[in-house]
Amino acid sequence: MTDDKLGANGKGRAGRIEFLHKKLEADRAALAKEIMARARREKRENDKLDALLGGAVRKTGAASSDFRRMIAQTALCHVDEKTRLWLAGRGWTT
Repeated sequence: MTDDKLGANGKGRAGRIEFLHKKLEADRAALAKEIMARARREKRENDKLDALLGGAVRKTGAASSDFRRMIAQTALCHVDEKTRLWLAGRGWTT
């Protein structure tokens, strides 16, 4: 079939290419939407996990000075100086 012949939709090859471009745009938009939804879901799950584990660490730290010291020595080395000072003001120091 040549470009000047009409296809089944009456628009020929140019119409088919236009249709495929629109479909590609729609598929890309759907993919982007799904990627964003997955990222939001993962962030929500990670935030929940952080809150649950953080609460458990705080409760255990309040009950055990040895545990509190261990956390201060290991985990707090991964926070910046400003956060370290803030935590030190609340008793989480090495």
